[in-house]
Amino acid sequence: MLSFDELIAAIAKGFGRSAIGSIDDLADDLKIQWAAEEAFEALPQHARLLVKYSLSREGFEAYVFALRDRLVAAHCTCFAEFAGRRPGDVWSEMPPKLEALVMVGMGASLEVPGARKPDAGSHASSLQTPPMWYLLRHNAQHGPWTDEEFLALAEAGFLETTDLVWRVGLPQWVPLTQLPVYASRDVPWQVVGARGIEPLTPTMSR
Repeated sequence: MLSFDELIAAIAKGFGRSAIGSIDDLADDLKIQWAAEEAFEALPQHARLLVKYSLSREGFEAYVFALRDRLVAAHCTCFAEFAGRRPGDVWSEMPPKLEALVMVGMGASLEVPGARKPDAGSHASSLQTPPMWYLLRHNAQHGPWTDEEFLALAEAGFLETTDLVWRVGLPQWVPLTQLPVYASRDVPWQVVGARGIEPLTPTMSR
């Protein structure tokens, strides 16, 4: 998928390749557009595909422009230095669909042969922690994610209708489409399979 470090590295390359070295350069919209194009091309190949279809190149460009404004406000001309000192600013400007993509890349994953259900732990611990979702695709288990994170992944289009899911309270793995929360939504979640985009998960690579 796309890690936060990979995103930072790509954007840093974009700013570097567009020869941005001064506040005047940051004020030049054509240079920032150039930086956004170079940053997009610097993304890993599989991530470019996901960004293109989930966020769009225009959306990614808008994100780079928002980061430019952050740089100007901080009186900093080096994106890599800025990101190292203020990663929270980089994250806070991230569009929800790009944030969801990066969250997938950051999600823990565990290979589980035979569709083995995760250990739910004790009843007490399940009451003290938020519900966590797990996903099973091609005998590989991914997660856990909170309700909010899982919904963000679903709405960003990173799930397939054939995925199996599980969380505390479910007796076994169930198909995504059988979840009550899925069936009851006025507008169904976007799903990768429906859009013809090759699905990618944290443990899968091209």
